[in-house]
Amino acid sequence: MSEPHANLASSAQSGDMVDDQVSASTAPCVLLVEDETMIALNLEALVEDMGFAVTGLAADSGSARALAEANPPDVAVVDLNLLDGRTGLALAGHLFRTFGTVVIIATGNPEGIEVGGGVFAIVRKPYTNEALERVIRLAAALRRGGQQLHDRVNAAEHVAKVNSGS
Repeated sequence: MSEPHANLASSAQSGDMVDDQVSASTAPCVLLVEDETMIALNLEALVEDMGFAVTGLAADSGSARALAEANPPDVAVVDLNLLDGRTGLALAGHLFRTFGTVVIIATGNPEGIEVGGGVFAIVRKPYTNEALERVIRLAAALRRGGQQLHDRVNAAEHVAKVNSGS
């Protein structure tokens, strides 16, 4: 399961191409969903230092949904376990389907989670700011590609369901 994530991080390490794509026009909007206050504040500082706009901080899925409705995010960093339980995956799917948000799951317990269904990448806690920044920049660059990512993933999931007989 960790191989796709290693590829994401290594493909983002070049940085230059991703930075150029992200810095064009307006700053990407990032929603931060984390129930631990110190981690949330660190994430907020990191994202702002990257030159991105933080659309809000939420500690539970209900608050995150409300923030997303008010200001749809380009990227979301979502903890798996929130104040209202293990709701991060369901939230990721909702954000992706509703807004086309590129979602990064940041968790200390990634076992059993897979990329897909709204999850773009999984980052294991504890992570370094540099590693998370690379993944956020890559996610923002993909989102900047417009609705293409959203449409391609939806098409791929549809083909997978048809091929599996679901």
